[in-house]
Amino acid sequence: MKAQAAAGAAAAVPIPVVWSIAGYQFQAGPLVVTVGIVLITRLCVYLNTQGKKQIALDLAVTALCSAIAALWTQAHQLDLLPAGISAMTIAGIGYGLIGMAKSQMLNAVREGFQAMIRTLGAAAPPNPAERTLSDDDEIERLTRELRKHD
Repeated sequence: MKAQAAAGAAAAVPIPVVWSIAGYQFQAGPLVVTVGIVLITRLCVYLNTQGKKQIALDLAVTALCSAIAALWTQAHQLDLLPAGISAMTIAGIGYGLIGMAKSQMLNAVREGFQAMIRTLGAAAPPNPAERTLSDDDEIERLTRELRKHD
């Protein structure tokens, strides 16, 4: 009787489907759930985008989110529900993070170009050997102002 119960319990234990890519084995179920949920979430974000839709950027974000979510799922050996929740979270914040990084990068590039243009357009600083009397007067005036504030 115990042998039959043990055999029945063993038959009830699910055996996960294992796939292999380039010699690396992983469970198929959580990976399929992860990629599917990322695609659905990214599609919802894309359809709710107001204004100009950037298809190439959105495809790149989707691919990046899918890769990150799949790697996260496999690294932590998540079951179906935690894999789905992780994938939804990664897909939801993926666009926000990349959008912030994109705007920060564009601001840095813009400020760099503006600084370069200001530097190229500015007059060369005067040669100390060629200082004029007006430069000396300006230095004395600034020195007096500094002493007043001390």
